[in-house]
Amino acid sequence: MDSAFWFTFAGYNLPHHPDPRRDLDLASYGVVRVLEDGRREPKEVFGALVAAYAAS
Repeated sequence: MDSAFWFTFAGYNLPHHPDPRRDLDLASYGVVRVLEDGRREPKEVFGALVAAYAAS
């Protein structure tokens, strides 16, 4: 891969839920998931982007 374009930090209107049937975050392009209480936690892709940009 030559480059990647990151365009969404979080899907604030698509909160994560432990029950996959209610997990709206599955439709989010964000690199962090927004929990129902408003906290954020990084997704796996967040670490991959950190590593990719650190190597460049």
